[in-house]
Amino acid sequence: MVEFITGPSLQMEILAIASSVTQHLGGKWAPTLASATRARRRADGVAFTSYNDPRRLDEPGLVEMVLREDGSIALTCGRGTDTVSSRMTEESEAVVFPVLVLGMTHSLMMMAGHLAERAGGYQGQWAVGVLLDNLKNVGPFDGRATWGDMGVPYSRNEYEQLTTTTTLELAEETSAVVERLLGRLMRGLGVDSRYLPYSVESLQKGTR
Repeated sequence: MVEFITGPSLQMEILAIASSVTQHLGGKWAPTLASATRARRRADGVAFTSYNDPRRLDEPGLVEMVLREDGSIALTCGRGTDTVSSRMTEESEAVVFPVLVLGMTHSLMMMAGHLAERAGGYQGQWAVGVLLDNLKNVGPFDGRATWGDMGVPYSRNEYEQLTTTTTLELAEETSAVVERLLGRLMRGLGVDSRYLPYSVESLQKGTR
């Protein structure tokens, strides 16, 4: 992995993979993995970020993917939840975007599979996980698009889920990994009828 992330073609290859993955999934959300275009060295590897100046972060547009020398990959996105104008009042309300959470998770799982095969041919096990915060009493954006016919506010502040997978599953059965990671969240938000069983097709039906 060290040789790959310090090579001269790293940025070009990562941007090409991110663009391909986003197009494959439909890219019906923003930001996407392809938004992280700026490469920066970090203490433990290389980060691809959507921002230029870390002192001036736009949280809803924040995407940061870190490729570490030990082969691990991490993704941070600032728009799991966001505020939108209320239909009933002039005040804004917080919502969670299931299509973005699913799409970004799926994108990272596909990226990991690509990199495992490209950087070293690793075919072993992976430990993968997701963490979302600030979810307490936040409902899915899908409910607004259906005028309240779908979705309920989430009852906890955080959502965390871990699972194990393999390079083969990441490459060929990515949807199964995404469902293990986020199926419980979709049920907790009351949008499981739209997104589960999870697939690329159900993702593309989502609202952003």
